[in-house]
Amino acid sequence: MRYAYSTPVHFIPDGKGIDKVDIRQLTGRNCCLDMTHLPQNSAITLATIAHREARDGEIAAKDIVLFRTGHDKSGVAVPIVPRL
Repeated sequence: MRYAYSTPVHFIPDGKGIDKVDIRQLTGRNCCLDMTHLPQNSAITLATIAHREARDGEIAAKDIVLFRTGHDKSGVAVPIVPRL
């Protein structure tokens, strides 16, 4: 399984690059959301995440969220729509 970290520079204007991210932000309590049910090339939206929270419980502030897409086997990236 591959893990990738999308730095803020990818989705926030003037966001930090990986060289500016405090390593302590990458460790801590986490949850892994199974998104393998999504069709290829579909987005992980706030509605998708809210549905998961309604079913499995709320994601706490400052939790590190990992998305299991299954696309590590196919090499296809899944777009994530952040809310700023």
